[in-house]
Formats: sequence, structure tokens, C-alpha cells
Amino acid sequence: MSAEVSQEELKSRNATKCQTSFIALSPLVIKFNSETRISGIQIEGFAEEDLLGLALTFVQTPNKSCYKGPCQRRRDIYLDPNTLVINCDIGNYVCQLNITFEETKIERRLCAVYVRGGRNLALKQVTTMSTSTVNETGMVSDGSLAVDGRLDECAATRDDDPYPTLILHFYSSVVLSEIVIYFRPSKESQIFLLQLHADENDTIMEYRGEVHPRVSLVPTPDRFIRILELSLQHANAQMTVCELEAYGECAPPMFGPDCTDICSLECKNYTCSYEGYCRYCKNQTKALHCVDCLKGCGARDKIKTETTDYVISGLRVSPVLSYIMIIIFICVLIMATTDGVRGFLARKNTLVQKYTKEVEKKKPAKRRNTWTKKDSIRRLTFQAPSTEQIGDFLLLQSINSFPSTESLPSETSI
Repeated sequence: MSAEVSQEELKSRNATKCQTSFIALSPLVIKFNSETRISGIQIEGFAEEDLLGLALTFVQTPNKSCYKGPCQRRRDIYLDPNTLVINCDIGNYVCQLNITFEETKIERRLCAVYVRGGRNLALKQVTTMSTSTVNETGMVSDGSLAVDGRLDECAATRDDDPYPTLILHFYSSVVLSEIVIYFRPSKESQIFLLQLHADENDTIMEYRGEVHPRVSLVPTPDRFIRILELSLQHANAQMTVCELEAYGECAPPMFGPDCTDICSLECKNYTCSYEGYCRYCKNQTKALHCVDCLKGCGARDKIKTETTDYVISGLRVSPVLSYIMIIIFICVLIMATTDGVRGFLARKNTLVQKYTKEVEKKKPAKRRNTWTKKDSIRRLTFQAPSTEQIGDFLLLQSINSFPSTESLPSETSI
């Protein structure tokens, strides 16, 4: 069984997954229309058993220079029980992919097979040009036309430009596997210079060559690149670039459309796919983000990806770190509480000592315990307390530490 690959963008199929299916026999042959780079495939099965025991082999076709061999450094990722993503580390072009099953006589019922192609990181990025022109339709041929994904519209400098230059700025650092330039050559022979920069003041690679309609370059691997600078060596000449393509991935530890998300800390070398799935795990687990499954996984490679309830942004807080933070918080709370109790007890003791001295100094006068004819009542003469003493007395009463009210100096009439 064989199938041709249609160049369609992979869109979310969660709402319509597996409304239709087909019967696949081993081997399932996928032929590409032209040499292409791929990073993996996504297979949707009708049932979980349809995805077990799959083998991937790349085959070379006549008159084409393509990779031949197995899926190198393979990693299987289950998005759900019926959806399997197989990542491969293939640095060369491929022409044909054969998918075989362990039991060759048993049919497999599949819903869809998607091929993840190379990623053009230059598409829609920011560009600057030394000069620009206006074509016959009135369109300005500036640098944006070199990264719009179309070959029929080109960016062009003026004929009298002394140093024709096109600069492409990536939003974040990237690691490139191939750079493809589509020129519109002039009648005269021209030499181009391509410089790769880590930043504005750091040139890490240079390439020189003759201008042809299509030029393909393979940079040194694992170099972090932020800027591409393309120029012509001849002064006062026009440079026309119909498309500048840069294939690769975000530089670790970033991922995502604009390389702004952070891969999981559990990913080996902090590298992950476009979606944030770890390419390889430090701890040899097989879950999406290298986090052990909650409900048990790994039996016969039937990997369930019920990992955690974390929002999948790639960044995850380790449980050990959470425990340490909780312990530190408890210790700080205990210290703060202890200091507060000590301060309260110290104030209490100070007040008790203060009023003990006051009581000793200001004892009540002796009562005149005699009756006279002119007096209608017996008078008891004492000295009244101050306002501050009354406030402190109320505080001591709240902690049940002050003497009884009978010993409080006062002036009353009976």
C-alpha cells in the first residue's frame, strides 16, 4: 500500500478526529514529491492496538540523493491512547518512508498519517535592506518579499547600490540545519557573501559562492544564530532575492512559534520539539515532558500521558523545590510568632514592675472612721489615678496579671 504526501499544513483535528478511517497493510509506503526534510510523523489509530509495533525505514529512490536507513534516535510520544508522534533525528533529505508492522499479516485501521516537515524559521521575520526598488506594478520590493513564502515576488536593491545587503533578524536565537537562497541571477557573474552572527558584533560563520537560481548551504551544527547577513561582493550592482529560507529549530531551552517558551527542565540538554515535547529525557521516562505518569505507564510501551495538572508551558516546578519552599515558610512563621510572644511578655513584665512600684509609693490615706453630727456620710479620702494608669490598668486586666481592684488607689464617696 502506498500514498502520496500532500503538502498541507497540520491543523488541530480534536473535534473531527477519526470520523473516517482506512485499512493499512504492511508496509505502508509514503512517497514524497521531492526531497524534503522531516522531523517526525504523527499517526492517528482507530484503536490503541493499531499503533503497537510500528517500525520506520527510509528508502532511497532512483535518481535522487536521499537518506537511507532507520529512524535515528527515535522517540515515541503518545498524545492520547490513539495518537502517536514518532520523532526522528534525520539530518539529510528523505524521499520515501516505509511503515511496517510486527505482524505483517494483520491489518491496521488508521485514521490519518501526518508528516512533520522542515521548519522555515525565516518566514515572516524582520528584515532590512540597504536600498529598495519599485517594480512595474508599483510595489516596493523591500526585504519583506524575501521572507513571504512566495517565489514570484522578489526583494531587489537599486542598480547603483554600492554595497547591496539584506539582513534577517530572528526573534530569538536559533540552530539551523540548512539555508536556502533563491536568487534571480543577473547576466554577469556575481559572488555573494553570507554571514551568520550570534549578535551584531559576533560573526560565527561566513560562506562565499557564485550566485545561482537556488543555493543550499549547511551551517556548522549546534551554533546559536541570531542574524543572517547576505550581500554581494561587487559594488554598484543589483541584488535580487526571491526567497531566503532558514530551516532549523529554536536554540535550547526555547521552543514555540516565536521561540519564546521554555522547555521542561527534565528534557535532556533542554531541547524539545515545536510543541514543547522533550526530544529525549534525562530520567529515561517516556512521557511528553519527561514527567512520570500518575496512573502508571510503560507496560508494553502503552504510554498514557496523564502526567500532571500543570499548564503545559514547558516550565515545571520540581516537587522537591515545593517542599523546600513550604519548610522555609513554616520556619519564618514560627520565628515571627516567637518574636511576637517574647515582645508581649516583656511588655507585660515591665508594666507589672511599674505598677508594683506605683502602688508602693502611693498607698491610700488612713480612713477617718468616726461619725459626727454634721456629716451625713462617712468620707474616705484617696488619690485618683492618672489617665495613663487607667489605660495600663485595663491592659493588665486583659492578661489577668494585675492585683485585684481592691488595691487600686481611688477616691470614692460612700
